[in-house]
Amino acid sequence: MSPADDRPPPEVADDGWDRALDRFEECLTTGEAFEPPAGLGPLPPRVATRARALLAACDARRHELTLDRDRVVADLRSTQRRHRGVGAAARDGRDPGILV
Repeated sequence: MSPADDRPPPEVADDGWDRALDRFEECLTTGEAFEPPAGLGPLPPRVATRARALLAACDARRHELTLDRDRVVADLRSTQRRHRGVGAAARDGRDPGILV
């Protein structure tokens, strides 16, 4: 058997896309930032389905994070309003009680 027999077929040759998608998937799982490697070239058809699935997972995660951010902002605003209400009641000499 010659060394040429051990090489993968050209359509499966190591073009870096499998490693890049593995790293992208890992970053989606861990929350790390993903930096795509330089010089990958066009997306080969053999990984297009996986790339689309990872992109969909990334979009879903971004949506989850946006909802989380919006909830935190709403909670902070609510806390600020309550805090301002307590301060005004104290300045006026009133019992602030429970502000909702």
